[in-house]
Amino acid sequence: MSIGAGVGASHGRAWSDRRNPNFDPAPRPVPLWGQRANRAHLNAVESFAPFAAMVIVAQLAGKADWMTAFWAASFFWLRLAHAVVYWAAIPYLRTVLFTLGFVCVVGLFWEAIK
Repeated sequence: MSIGAGVGASHGRAWSDRRNPNFDPAPRPVPLWGQRANRAHLNAVESFAPFAAMVIVAQLAGKADWMTAFWAASFFWLRLAHAVVYWAAIPYLRTVLFTLGFVCVVGLFWEAIK
């Protein structure tokens, strides 16, 4: 990174303050659904690492078959449903979907080691 790029990045907020006379530096309160959406995103990011690791291990071990495809597709759809349910604030269904997503990662692990 050049020195010029670093200086420009560090002064980006001050530049926007000068260009926008209506700039309000006070953060706005985030609604509850926005907070839940943020937590659902963070949860999805955290659960992606073990899933990606198991998919890569299964692929490199030459164990990729219809069953690993089933576990991977199931993980994707369960995590998508988990995000929607998290956003909608349905706690018990959210727990079930999270657990089933974890079962998919365990299934990928099982396919990789057998």
